[in-house]
Amino acid sequence: MDLNEYRDRVVKRSVLSFFIGIITRFPKFLKFKYSSLRLKIRRVNLGENVTILPSSLFMRNVSVGNNTSIARNLIISNNEREVRIGNNVIIGDGVRLIIESHDIDSPGWEHTCPSDPLIIEDYVWICPYSTILPSCKRIGKGAVIGACSVVTKDVGDFEVVGGNPAKAIRIRKTPHTDLVIDALLGNDLVRYIKVWFGK
Repeated sequence: MDLNEYRDRVVKRSVLSFFIGIITRFPKFLKFKYSSLRLKIRRVNLGENVTILPSSLFMRNVSVGNNTSIARNLIISNNEREVRIGNNVIIGDGVRLIIESHDIDSPGWEHTCPSDPLIIEDYVWICPYSTILPSCKRIGKGAVIGACSVVTKDVGDFEVVGGNPAKAIRIRKTPHTDLVIDALLGNDLVRYIKVWFGK
């Protein structure tokens, strides 16, 4: 939802509609707060205004930037490898960040894990059911990963990729700078109150 459209919708509400909006948002707000608390206990570093559904599974060494939205069932299997997710990132349902693997030539099936962190820059959009493999070290600013893609190598700034393995399709013209993603998922209670009282 566009930021201006969101503000217009909120400030036009009557007092009764405003309080009904608070009541309907409150259960989802609690759910997202529970999810954030659970991740902070696991030492996941979360920025401000982060929306993460409780069904997502994080390991250690993960940081998430401000205004980032993560939908259902994100799995990050990173063991010891650091994962840095930037600001204003949108991650869709069922995305997998497979950060470690096994040595297929080893009789002991040892784990292998790149020493470099996986960096997902600001304004990236990772569409549903995409998979990021260990050979990827960086997804550039404003990049888009198409739905169900398998990313095997680094993605450049504003690059749109798709397929298995993911290949460049085109260059994105502009990132999503004025969206209110948390409103779409029902985690906008604080923003909702601030906008209405600031009208």
